[in-house]
Amino acid sequence: MTTTNPDSGHPPNLANRLDGRVWALIAASSLGLNTTLASLAYGLGATPLLIAAVRALVAACILGFWLRSRGMLAFHPRDWKALFVATLATTGVSLGYLGSVFFIPVSLAAIIFYTFPLVVAGANALIERRMPTAGESGLFLLAFAGLVLAIGPSFQSLDWRGIALAGLASTSSATLFIVAARRLGHLNDLAVSFQINLFGGGVVALGALALFPSMLVLPGNVAGVALIGAICLAYLVGVTTLFTAVKQAGPAKTALFFNIEPLVSIALAFLLLGERFSGPQLLGGACVITALMLGSLQRAHRPLPPTA
Repeated sequence: MTTTNPDSGHPPNLANRLDGRVWALIAASSLGLNTTLASLAYGLGATPLLIAAVRALVAACILGFWLRSRGMLAFHPRDWKALFVATLATTGVSLGYLGSVFFIPVSLAAIIFYTFPLVVAGANALIERRMPTAGESGLFLLAFAGLVLAIGPSFQSLDWRGIALAGLASTSSATLFIVAARRLGHLNDLAVSFQINLFGGGVVALGALALFPSMLVLPGNVAGVALIGAICLAYLVGVTTLFTAVKQAGPAKTALFFNIEPLVSIALAFLLLGERFSGPQLLGGACVITALMLGSLQRAHRPLPPTA
């Protein structure tokens, strides 16, 4: 995808591309922090449905207040179809990823979920009617192999429901990346985040209220509520920077940089939860970082597309 600078009408220069990668790293790190904080909150009485609903609705309220004060909430009717798809995709990511860990190990769910960069790369090649280059294929495979080593799943107990839900989350995430880049790139990033979180969070909250009302009860302690507040802040940073990253760096490049998100979770688990790394995990982390660096160098040395 070729985006243009709204001031000049020309494709983004190298500085803009670097900015896209920085935004992608910020988004991935924030959402990685979100996952670790959620794990701590579960131990204090929070539930996945509660966190999914609260973080989305809090983000929507804050974004909505800010956007309304600037008159930036209006959408053209032609954009509603893409916004609807993005909302469904976001809801699928939240429910699929959080739901999968009820049936299969978290590490296995993460590996299945993080196949979405491969889905994005394949879908982009299909949309552009071309075969993925050897370099693209090699970097994505190296990053995915690193995730397999770094997360270290246990395959002792597998439940098809967990695998299906994690697959749903992966497919939904890929859909969100592609739709955001190809159909929503001309819209204000924060306005898009507001819309999909408002309706996505509303769907989760109403569904849980109707089917599992006990799962929407706040923890009965200050620490649990404080963690939910921190989760909301990290999520707000993650979702608002995600769309900026996709617009500036493109869906495939942003998806590649999102391979760092589980590594952030692992590092924070080491610091906050007392977990320790094994040799394969260290090797896996090195593979992912290598793929990210090579991808950045490949992009930096690629000639800019023609302007006419």
